[in-house]
Amino acid sequence: MSLQGGDFFEGVYQLKKELPGAAEQSAARWLADDFSGNQKKQVVIDFYAKAHSPKLHWKGSLRGLLRIGQSVSHNLRFFVWDEKEAQTLTELTVVETTDQERETFIGMIDSLDLGPDEMVLPNDTPEYWRSDSQEVLFFYRKQVSPFTNQKQNAEVIHFWKKILAPHYIPPRPEPAAPVREQKVATTAPLPVPTNVLVWRLGLIAIGAILAVSVYFINTAYPSDGSSEMFNLTTFNRAIELGISHERKGNYDQAMQAFEKAASLPESDLTQERLDSLGYAYEAFAITECDKYKSLDSKNLYFIADQYFHYASILTGKTPSRKCE
Repeated sequence: MSLQGGDFFEGVYQLKKELPGAAEQSAARWLADDFSGNQKKQVVIDFYAKAHSPKLHWKGSLRGLLRIGQSVSHNLRFFVWDEKEAQTLTELTVVETTDQERETFIGMIDSLDLGPDEMVLPNDTPEYWRSDSQEVLFFYRKQVSPFTNQKQNAEVIHFWKKILAPHYIPPRPEPAAPVREQKVATTAPLPVPTNVLVWRLGLIAIGAILAVSVYFINTAYPSDGSSEMFNLTTFNRAIELGISHERKGNYDQAMQAFEKAASLPESDLTQERLDSLGYAYEAFAITECDKYKSLDSKNLYFIADQYFHYASILTGKTPSRKCE
């Protein structure tokens, strides 16, 4: 990191001297003067060699933390602390988190603020951080997209939680309150003249004939639009069936359903969903593989391999990875 005493960082922090005590070798800690307010004050800044990402967002509140930011010019992520309450941070793997921390992270994931046009990145793995006072931070990435699909977001978020807790089961939604029927005052219908009834019956008969004719024409000569709609409906059914079998542990049936979905004609919507689900499965497989390796449970490697196989079919990446 090319930082020196006297430098102005982000235009408001003047670096004074480098301090010991950063959480990782990739971090540097500096004492600095903060000129962002009406009065100069001293702060402590931790710098981490993390690539700048405009899609990065975070959740969490840490005692003494004044600001989290990214520097484009230095390609750094930085944390600004109150000088008297500065803490150190450690980035965690899932295996290093405690049961209580996993519950906290799942709660953070459940409370993500996603707009109707925003999507979480399907090939992204969230970051989990802990302070020395046992408080936690959660980093994730999202972007605005014209292809945002709430079902796709739900699938990715489901696997973020499943990576943290493999046996996670989402809570059942509360049943909707019954809607009371409102009685509407009615009046007796006025008598309709016989000639008007005849005309109405005639128009209904003509409409029925036209509807039947259009149906047979469309059946004999389907338009491109109807064909695309059929493919999309078939695709969605295959994906939903595959997910259902995957969650029940029916490996062979899940594979058949995913293979069918991947074999249908591609579109932007279908490819986006295939990649989304595939990358989520791959992230889960990597985490499970690392966990089983750390526990020396080679008899459980097949679980990670199954999800690597799912990911291979959905994303079209061959050959399938293995947990080795």
